[in-house]
Amino acid sequence: MPLSTRIPFITRFRTRIILQNKAHYLVMFIGLMFANMILLFGLAMPDIINSYGTNIKQNMFADYQYILKVPASLQSSEKSFSNMIEAYTFTKGIETEEKTSEKFSAFSLKIEDNTLDTVTVYGVKKNSCYVSISDGVYVSSAYADKYHIHKGDVLHLRTEYTDKKYTLKVSGEYNYPGAIAIFMNQKKMNQLFDLDDDYFSGYFSKNPITDINEKYIGTTIDYDSLSKVSRQLNVSMGGMAYLLCGMAVIMFIVLIYLLTKTIIEKNAQSISMTKILGYTNHEVSSIYIVSTSIIVSLFILLTVPLDYVILKPIFEAMMKEEMAGWMPLTVSNLTFLKTIVIGFISYFIVMLIEYKKIKKIPMQDALKNVE
Repeated sequence: MPLSTRIPFITRFRTRIILQNKAHYLVMFIGLMFANMILLFGLAMPDIINSYGTNIKQNMFADYQYILKVPASLQSSEKSFSNMIEAYTFTKGIETEEKTSEKFSAFSLKIEDNTLDTVTVYGVKKNSCYVSISDGVYVSSAYADKYHIHKGDVLHLRTEYTDKKYTLKVSGEYNYPGAIAIFMNQKKMNQLFDLDDDYFSGYFSKNPITDINEKYIGTTIDYDSLSKVSRQLNVSMGGMAYLLCGMAVIMFIVLIYLLTKTIIEKNAQSISMTKILGYTNHEVSSIYIVSTSIIVSLFILLTVPLDYVILKPIFEAMMKEEMAGWMPLTVSNLTFLKTIVIGFISYFIVMLIEYKKIKKIPMQDALKNVE
């Protein structure tokens, strides 16, 4: 394809190099996209984990949640005098004088055709101080994001062991990223699950509750216990993040090196001829290396946002199919910048290697194929 003579000679030369090696550059684009995807994911892992911990802290509906534990003797159907005494003791033992406490009900269900996630159904009293909802069924933001649930959708749930089925119509979304959960009025929830009207499972509280017998407290949920997951992930997956980044950088350098090496070797005779014509090593390098540098720079800037678009549905599908709970893909602007900078630094290393390679090409190579 002829190029306009109005274009400066050096620009035409570089353009010709790019056009002659377009197949190599296509392979380079695909390879860079894959390498940058691994690098972006590795660098984003701390963002994902830290964002999860921050969202939990900002959206906790109570500083403390106490889940009560019914004694084993009261779970049997046997009606004996000792059980009556135990029931009376339990009833008195779970009462509290803490003014910030509020009773709630909780019930665990499974999603139909899904054994991964357990859905916690919270029943809260009308005009609750901790969970502000209107009348109806509200799903947590984690539940809505993971399963793409919207207002008006119908949830199909079942009990884990008896396989009894429940159908609930979604009235809205409640901003709570900490768990796969449903929120509804306590009285209606107790009726739905055939529980007593005064049944409750635990307390929400702003302050620690100290006057309940500890043997009746099954679980205490506070920020420390909720953030334990993110801390464990930071420890267990921190090494994996570094490994992914290292693999991506090595892949990036090897790929660029091999392709640029092939381009230079393919044009060795032309490079030798330009040296004969009086061009210095620096000038020859500026023709061939700058051509590749322009392409690599464009590819780095293009593939990073493109990789995010591709990575987002892959990550969501992985979370949905392989992991309980929900952590959205979070990538900070700093992580995008780091990915781009690491790409340019990696290419700079390759550029130095190729510059030395161009310097070693002798002038006599131009005469080898001359008849």
